[in-house]
Amino acid sequence: MIGFCLGAKPSVQPDAQNIQPHDGPVRPIGASLETLTINQAYAAMVLYMVAIYERTGSSDIGALLGGMSLLADGGTVDPAAWADWEEAVRQVAQGRYCLDLDLQEN
Repeated sequence: MIGFCLGAKPSVQPDAQNIQPHDGPVRPIGASLETLTINQAYAAMVLYMVAIYERTGSSDIGALLGGMSLLADGGTVDPAAWADWEEAVRQVAQGRYCLDLDLQEN
């Protein structure tokens, strides 16, 4: 089992008013859980990836999780990991995302 603890991080709060709900099979999980801080969302994403790692044993996912691990000072092992996460949150907050799978024939 890989362990992660989420310490204090510089907070960038997305504007929840700008996040567009997905109309596909993704469902809200409850009113109290629909709004997460950026730290809570990061922790949820990491826990999701840990579950996939534990099921698959993928060394690629393990390496990614290693870089996403938090140091005692609150930074990530890979300094780019937190910056990449913040950028992803900004894109979602600004409505610049699509989760639909677009399969195309070659």
